[in-house]
Amino acid sequence: MSQTSWVWKVGRFLVLSGALGATFVVFAVLSARIVTRSRDVTVPAFVGQSVDDATRQAASVELPLSVDTTRRPDPTVPAGYIIEQDPVPGTTTRRQRRIRVWVSAGPQVVRMPAVVGQTQRMAELRLAEAGLAVAGIAEVTTNALEADRVVAQDPPPSGSGRDVHLLVNRGYGRQVFVMPDLVGVDGTTAAELLRTTGLRVTVAPATVPEGTATGFIARQTPNAGSAVTVGDAVTLEVVR
Repeated sequence: MSQTSWVWKVGRFLVLSGALGATFVVFAVLSARIVTRSRDVTVPAFVGQSVDDATRQAASVELPLSVDTTRRPDPTVPAGYIIEQDPVPGTTTRRQRRIRVWVSAGPQVVRMPAVVGQTQRMAELRLAEAGLAVAGIAEVTTNALEADRVVAQDPPPSGSGRDVHLLVNRGYGRQVFVMPDLVGVDGTTAAELLRTTGLRVTVAPATVPEGTATGFIARQTPNAGSAVTVGDAVTLEVVR
């Protein structure tokens, strides 16, 4: 055999071997992709299903379900139904991958605490600790009750609900007045006027000489010009 013929045969062998090798590699890659894709699956939506239904659906696509042991309160999803999952629905994953789900404990029942008599700040803190929200605050202004205190709540103590409305007394504050000179003024009129400003007025009989005109103020405490504030006591001595 000539050298040229031998070289030609060896060359054809090498070309053929290379072509067969390339074909093998292509088929190997395609086969691997086909096998891999055949093992992929799209994660179904389990949220809103019962655990039993979700378990059956997951098993049908060879995805084991792992249920978290801690249940979470949810105001909209009934107890025993799934509220969250990982991976999320629509995710492409491998078969036999474990899907984790969390289950609802149902709406949380909260006993309404009693906050009447507490300061607004303390009432808000106590309600927050119970997982409740202050939905609104109405105000009343009176010195008959302690200022900055809750005087009513809705719902009432031991009631149910998530939002609470409070009625808070703001009081009149410590307004300062100058005591006027009331000597010689009609006692009834003066007493009524002072009470409208929040002063506590006591009317007492005055000791005066006989023949003095009645109904008028003879003496006053505190004296004219004194500083008084809401809630202070005032005594008017009226001639009887």
